[in-house]
Amino acid sequence: MRNALLFSLVLALLLGAAPVRIAHAAILPSDLVRSFDVDTIYYVSPADGKRYSFPSVGVYHTWYANFERVAFVSAEELAAIPFGGVVYVRPGSAMVKVTTDPKTYAVAAGGKLRHVANEEAAASVYGADWNTHIIDIDQAFFANYDIGATVAGADDYVPAYELHMNGEIFQTLDRPAGGAGAAPQSMNGTLPSSIGAGSGFYAETAMLSPSNADRMLLAANDVVFARCETSVCAGVAGPFFNAENIKVESYACDAYRTCRRTALGSVHILPSSSMPNLSVNFDHHIGTKTATLTLAASGGTPSHISITREAGQTTTCANTNVCQTESPPLSLGPYTYTALACDEARRCVFADPITIGPLY
Repeated sequence: MRNALLFSLVLALLLGAAPVRIAHAAILPSDLVRSFDVDTIYYVSPADGKRYSFPSVGVYHTWYANFERVAFVSAEELAAIPFGGVVYVRPGSAMVKVTTDPKTYAVAAGGKLRHVANEEAAASVYGADWNTHIIDIDQAFFANYDIGATVAGADDYVPAYELHMNGEIFQTLDRPAGGAGAAPQSMNGTLPSSIGAGSGFYAETAMLSPSNADRMLLAANDVVFARCETSVCAGVAGPFFNAENIKVESYACDAYRTCRRTALGSVHILPSSSMPNLSVNFDHHIGTKTATLTLAASGGTPSHISITREAGQTTTCANTNVCQTESPPLSLGPYTYTALACDEARRCVFADPITIGPLY
């Protein structure tokens, strides 16, 4: 097949004509492997332990930018891994065509292709340069896909949603049983009409239907800031910049991976914001320092205040306008702290990061 031959040629150029065999390599879940004798690359799924082949270089590059992760194993080691099937094009990464079919398809999870109705629909989903977001797949592999509902416009298919929900290959390998039901609907959340520059806001939304909907996202201007596996999704977005108009949306996906986008509204960013006060005090020790951070809200009646240290360590104080935490003794190097406060209206204020260090 032409694509398979091209894949072999590209691999030969990028990996070299005489690669070194890795004898008795330990093959782990999520590894990319190939044998010394055959060019085909396989993905080892952590879900079932089977190997899945990439049918072309185009499909491979929807998942990986280069071949640096590919390991060479013996033919015996490769044969010991059960064959599971073919890797699909990553959902949301590109549209696909096949030479024997004039239609262009968007790619959804579970090996599903959705016909993009016309050029206007393609442009609404992928932009004015939509025709640069198409890859060809071989007729032999086209049969591995199922055909789903037609994409009539941007509300029917959201590439950012598909990419976010299918970040790993193993998430795309299993087809759900049955066919897609009605697209899920989301209940609009309540948003503030405006917020200050440098601040964020809290939004939540709930599923109205159908009952089997199992995944939701919240996003601001197509950037996901909250992901939920249940019927209620909530999260904090921001910080944002002066004079922006932030479009807030929810994405709902049912058990059959039929997705629908619902606009929650827009929030205008004001030129100023009340920022919390953040002070840092040091206790000096020989060779190390301990930092004590105190955060006081500058206004309103905060329902909680939290301090987040680098590496995700967080201290939260509920129903108080003063929050204090003490770090362990610090080693050499910078330490970045950020703080945020949330008032009763669920408007959140973000403090500028403070860097501690380098120490001496």
